[in-house]
Amino acid sequence: MLAQNNITMIPLGTKFVKAVPSAQAATEAVPAVELPRDELPESGSYMLYIVPVKSIPPREAAPVLAPFSKMPNSVVAVDSSGLLLLRDYSTNIRRMLQVLDRIEAGLEPPAPPARR
Repeated sequence: MLAQNNITMIPLGTKFVKAVPSAQAATEAVPAVELPRDELPESGSYMLYIVPVKSIPPREAAPVLAPFSKMPNSVVAVDSSGLLLLRDYSTNIRRMLQVLDRIEAGLEPPAPPARR
């Protein structure tokens, strides 16, 4: 119902949320969410999620994930720290994390064959 009326909920800590117009959500100060991937909310909450990237440079992952975001410039690569900053709705962040997991799984070197 809120999304249909162009209202976005932004988490403020673990107990509170702030309702803002969707057009204003990208300019709001959004606290970083420190939740395990499997505990991201199913709701359409707007949040900042920080992801360490292991097997590829973040600058290579960012353009692949950008089409899954709702807002422009919501995927930021920080190569010096090996991090991706995802600032979007929780449902979109979940989708981006699934894509990132698949990319990283496909780029892992194959295990050497077992010796007999």
